Amino acid sequence: MSPPSETRILVIDDEADVREMVRVLLTRAGYTVDTSGNLSEIVASLLVGRYDLLTVDLKMPEIDGQDIAELAKAVNQQIPIIVISGFLTPDLKKQLEDMGVRHFVNKPFKPDQLLQTVVDGLSGSPHTV
Repeated sequence: MSPPSETRILVIDDEADVREMVRVLLTRAGYTVDTSGNLSEIVASLLVGRYDLLTVDLKMPEIDGQDIAELAKAVNQQIPIIVISGFLTPDLKKQLEDMGVRHFVNKPFKPDQLLQTVVDGLSGSPHTV
């Protein structure tokens, strides 16, 4: 596994304050972090950027997080995706798992929960908080 400073993470959320909080948290942990909050930024980032991990919010106005996960997996089947949401139902979680998503964090979350899930995602260990 690459050292954190060489690990690139894309944070996708429509709420600027959530994006910034996650960006600061992961940057302080040593990761290189980009953020996207609208449909055109998200698609461009997924198609052009090289990321080691994504965090994705589920409920966004322009595109659903499940659609983002599907697009990301189409571009790179191996990329770990962490779904961060307050709307995770067992059925939705099962649908995401069927697409290859293995990491989930329920909102609200504690910083150490997200950081541990990032470590688990990058190492390939399934982890749900």
